[in-house]
Amino acid sequence: MKNMKIILGLLIIAIVMIGCTDNSPKGVVERFIKAVEKGDSSAYNKLVTPDSVSVMALMGETLRESIKESGKITNSVEKIDGDDAYVTVSFANGDDQDYNLKKIDGKWLISMEMGK
Repeated sequence: MKNMKIILGLLIIAIVMIGCTDNSPKGVVERFIKAVEKGDSSAYNKLVTPDSVSVMALMGETLRESIKESGKITNSVEKIDGDDAYVTVSFANGDDQDYNLKKIDGKWLISMEMGK
């Protein structure tokens, strides 16, 4: 019986943790920024489109330094248009950064195409 209570407790914690993840475009961008800031390529590559993984391989470290210099996020605004979304993030140093997202298989992913 004691083992059953432990398993049930862990299951409830897992469900709550999953439910707390913000999968909105704004939430995806904020998680992406945190992952880039930490240099966690495994995490940030899960938040970009498949075509964007190669862009991140080229620009990941540059983006990381830029985000570190920008400071904390002070505001973010999202606009959703069907399967496309746009998020503008404002940082403590006054910089704004725009992110384009696409909904793929029900998940919002950041699209970072070269030349756009």
